[in-house]
Amino acid sequence: MTVHTMRRPLLAFDPHDDERLLSVGDAKQFGLAATRAMPHLPVERVVLEAACGRVLADPVSNHEPLPRYSGAEMDGFAIRRGDLIGPGPWTLRIDGHLAAGTAKNERPLCKPGGALTVATGAQIFGSLDAVIPHETAETDGETVTVFQCPPRNANVRSRGQDAKVGTDLLPAGRVLNARDIALLAGLGRAEVTVRKRLRVACLSTGSELIEIGTKLGRGQVHDCNRPMLKAALSPDWITYLDLGVVRDDAKALRNALPLAAGAADVIVVAGGASGGIQTTVSEVMGALGGDVVAHNVAMKPGKPLLIATLNGTLFLCLPGNPVSASITLDVIGWALLRARAGIAEAAPEPEQAIADFNMIGRPGRAEFPLVTICGAAPDGTPILALSPGANSGNLRRLAEADGFVHIDPDNADVEPGSPVRWTRL
Repeated sequence: MTVHTMRRPLLAFDPHDDERLLSVGDAKQFGLAATRAMPHLPVERVVLEAACGRVLADPVSNHEPLPRYSGAEMDGFAIRRGDLIGPGPWTLRIDGHLAAGTAKNERPLCKPGGALTVATGAQIFGSLDAVIPHETAETDGETVTVFQCPPRNANVRSRGQDAKVGTDLLPAGRVLNARDIALLAGLGRAEVTVRKRLRVACLSTGSELIEIGTKLGRGQVHDCNRPMLKAALSPDWITYLDLGVVRDDAKALRNALPLAAGAADVIVVAGGASGGIQTTVSEVMGALGGDVVAHNVAMKPGKPLLIATLNGTLFLCLPGNPVSASITLDVIGWALLRARAGIAEAAPEPEQAIADFNMIGRPGRAEFPLVTICGAAPDGTPILALSPGANSGNLRRLAEADGFVHIDPDNADVEPGSPVRWTRL
């Protein structure tokens, strides 16, 4: 088994060894490096209508100019600028009407000194080289008077204006949105090649955990993590698998983890027994030839956290309480999930805000306290207050919070008016 840290390989897993804490940044980078070294997810062809939210497998370029023909950008009069001789205004004869979609053999003949009324999208052909909007001209139905000579191709969407042949339009690794679907439809693509959905399986560990809808006994609590994770892991590029609850029993975990590895690309474990789960996962990795990539990360909330790989499956072991699990998923987990899914675009960066609180941080440890918006600066920058009583198990405060701030270990002290970075929830 290989275990990586920011200093040197660990020979044994020890979650209580404070001399070997791993920074948040290093944990994320180690996790990303391991994830990107895994084989790409397989690809599949899907109909365009089903492609929104999926990860594009191959770059998209156009084999024809976009648009394919020059067309009117608005209703008006198609003219030849060469007919506007001498000082204006100029009066032109109306030779007919040109509608969008008119076939070539149905186009009206427009002789020199003439103009055509055109509808938006109508193809501009021949020596016609500008469109005059209705509102800037005068017409009696048989002639049109133009008061100003327009520039060439005025109000005309020229052939190839948006993209010449061979233009890179959409990169591989893009999560397709509705606007991308419109572009692909404009290119005539009835199908598109995407990565298969990332299979993410979740299991909770804890002998005290009971399924929701079940009457609680003494010392028992409902499992909050799996419903929360199922709701969070809901983008169209993920297929969610529920593996239920495993008791805090080393044998049960040793049996469950290898089976889970065969069922999914990513296993998310929300652990109720702080160091025990990490120890057991580490032992399983060692026995089966897996790698522990990162653990013992210096963050609050969020500790303990463990990242491991086994036979092409990524293991992301989150803390057991929902506040820490939610924040850890946002700070580190989503970056790994996106990389494993083949998404090339970077995740959104934290936003800027202003603190309305005092906080003395702990050197060497990043902190991510929950906050609420309590105002706004004149430029609209949010002003944030700490969520009162927001301990790691407070579900009410997690639900009420607007986000969490990023307190770096190198700049841990915060006072009212200090600039801070934060992530919206």
